[in-house]
Amino acid sequence: KNKQESSPLILIDFGIASTSFVIFSDNSVRFTASIPISSQELTNAISNGLGINFDEAEEIKVKYGLTEEGEKKYNVSKFIEPVLINLVSQIKKYINFYQTHAYHEYLLSERESDRKIEKIIIFGGGANLKMIDNFIGDMLKIPVEIGDPFINIFDNGNKGNKIIPQQKVISFTTVLGLALRGANNIENSK
Repeated sequence: KNKQESSPLILIDFGIASTSFVIFSDNSVRFTASIPISSQELTNAISNGLGINFDEAEEIKVKYGLTEEGEKKYNVSKFIEPVLINLVSQIKKYINFYQTHAYHEYLLSERESDRKIEKIIIFGGGANLKMIDNFIGDMLKIPVEIGDPFINIFDNGNKGNKIIPQQKVISFTTVLGLALRGANNIENSK
């Protein structure tokens, strides 16, 4: 419980209307940004590419994502990869900014490894896109994992998935994190 990370990592909230980035290092937030790339943009790309309505495109996106089956049936990656490549480009830009402007890190250590992003954790509704972690990880050569919003709530990790399925709960990561912080603040003020 209370799993914490001290090495640099990026938290990415890939939401329905935008994507937010948080670079987290040495137990504190070092940088935040938001861009208009969104999960809805992926659905729009499928809808326009296949000439189908938004709801049908959303169903295809959720069911197939970047899987081989989706590629064979609908050639989905052809439509959504440009959006994801733009997302990866933005992630690279923020990694570069952090690594070249992290003067606080430079002062604490001369080692470049102390500024190197060790991991990316993605959450939000867009994190449900099948194989998105592999796509981003392969492009950036950085390990990517789908966030587990229950990691600091339940003692044994994913027990909360019996309450809310992982596909749904990943959309509520920010809300659960804020609730956990509020509960901790109340507990600490006693």
